[in-house]
Amino acid sequence: MPSTRSLVPVALALLVLLAGCTMPTGGPSPTDTPTASEPTDGEPTPSQSPTATDAPERASPPGVTESELENATALLTAHADALRETGYRLDVIRGATQTTYVAESDYDAYRVVLGPTATNPAVWANESVAVARETQDNETVYHRPPRLWPNPARMTGSEALRTLFEASEYTVNGTAACGDRTCTVLRAEGSSRFENFSARALVHDSGVIHQFHASYAADGEAREFHLVLADRGNVSVSRPPWVDTALAET
Repeated sequence: MPSTRSLVPVALALLVLLAGCTMPTGGPSPTDTPTASEPTDGEPTPSQSPTATDAPERASPPGVTESELENATALLTAHADALRETGYRLDVIRGATQTTYVAESDYDAYRVVLGPTATNPAVWANESVAVARETQDNETVYHRPPRLWPNPARMTGSEALRTLFEASEYTVNGTAACGDRTCTVLRAEGSSRFENFSARALVHDSGVIHQFHASYAADGEAREFHLVLADRGNVSVSRPPWVDTALAET
């Protein structure tokens, strides 16, 4: 009689072989395992998640929501702080009068440069002294104003911008290029304070206002205001020739 002990290994081998042959052909195998590009059960996979190459959502400037200017004070504070940190050159035009403000970082040196029709004093300052030149009764007069004069609110345009921002409601109107950057566009039409009011601003997400243009009427007189950021960062303030005379006479 054949030994039953010798049949056990053979029987086990047959069971294993038959089990492999009867596996359903549609079942998962090591090569059928879902990969990162094959989502299962509707759940997102790593390939569906945002990657470093996806364009991030743009942040809104301080004080600006997705739809409107909500807090002009927050925006103007960010604008003034950012310009002070880097230094800048800013042109402010009221009608036919242009004033250019040039400042190094933290106002270590600055200038107020007047256009041909401007009547405000021209100013130059370094870290220790400020001198001003103006015309009074057709005579050139020099004096020494406070070290930081006019104040940053005037030099960054924030003083005038506050009045114009508070005069109307500004809504977000898409984006536009401002130099090599992208800015949020703010638009306003109509005002309870001024007649025929229309304004447009280009604002970077840092809060820096690169451009602002407004036209309106006040007391029956047509007016315009323009602010243009001409340069920011690596700004050097030159010393005008009249400074030596101003220092000697004051």
